Amino acid sequence: MQNLDQFYLADLPMWRKILLACAIGPFFFFGGKLFNKEADIYISAPSVPVAKTKQVYPVLVNHGYVRYLTRKEADDWTSGERELRQSLRPR
Repeated sequence: MQNLDQFYLADLPMWRKILLACAIGPFFFFGGKLFNKEADIYISAPSVPVAKTKQVYPVLVNHGYVRYLTRKEADDWTSGERELRQSLRPR
């Protein structure tokens, strides 16, 4: 049995390196895309409803923080989130 304390990526065959890159790449791409969108909403949207600007639709971002968006923004956010989760769901 091989000692697992000495694992080197260079020891893997090329096909396993490619498979590893193909698995890790989309994870960081889609995860970064989602986090960036959540961070933008977290920074720019109010944490309390603002009737004057019609930002009264709650959405959850960054581990459960509530921010309020307009109806159009909230629809875009929930549809985009739904599409992203469906694309990441195993088939």
